[in-house]
Amino acid sequence: MLEGTLIERVLERQVYPVRPEVTLSALVSEYILAYHQHCYPVMEGGALVGLITPADLKKFPRTQWEERTVSEAMTPRERLHSVRTADDLAKVAEQMAGADVHQLPVMDGGRFLGFVTRADIVRLVQVRGSWACRRRPGAVKRRRRPSP
Repeated sequence: MLEGTLIERVLERQVYPVRPEVTLSALVSEYILAYHQHCYPVMEGGALVGLITPADLKKFPRTQWEERTVSEAMTPRERLHSVRTADDLAKVAEQMAGADVHQLPVMDGGRFLGFVTRADIVRLVQVRGSWACRRRPGAVKRRRRPSP
């Protein structure tokens, strides 16, 4: 169902970049509670330097969130799996499952474009599945002619 579909069909470009020096406390109050996203790109000078998710916050006890920064908790870019807009979505889904990640950064020529997420892929499969098993709106049901 996904073979031949390119990432750009589900690319989430609406992202909220975070600076590496932001405290974990500010990340929660100014980003996570404000935008309700699962992951945030960590950007410095227009370049992706890492990715931070709520799971990364667990690296530090809550009592340290005022002193600890995003750069200390994030997954650095060199440890991230990434994909390109021209990549096949079926292969990307396999890559996500194999790496046990919920999102992958989409890069083009070293430039960060956005994320592709498991939720985006699931949503696409659901939409395609629901339309594949239903008649088109306004379609006329044809009756079979009896055979002679």
